[in-house]
Amino acid sequence: MIADRMGQFATPDRGDAEMLGQAVILYRIARQNLEDPLDTQYLDQRIRHETAGTYDLRFLIEKADEANNA
Repeated sequence: MIADRMGQFATPDRGDAEMLGQAVILYRIARQNLEDPLDTQYLDQRIRHETAGTYDLRFLIEKADEANNA
């Protein structure tokens, strides 16, 4: 779902900030509440695929950190 929301955010005709917000929330929930750690390599690949290489996990982590500090 995280990569899907990132793909929707990256769509040129949408660029929907709400989708980025949802991806950030989903990422934060997964990072904090999963018993097993996130497979960050897989998530990074999926985000890159869904966004045609425009965004990656590092971008999402930066946005999540910004949200934490806001």
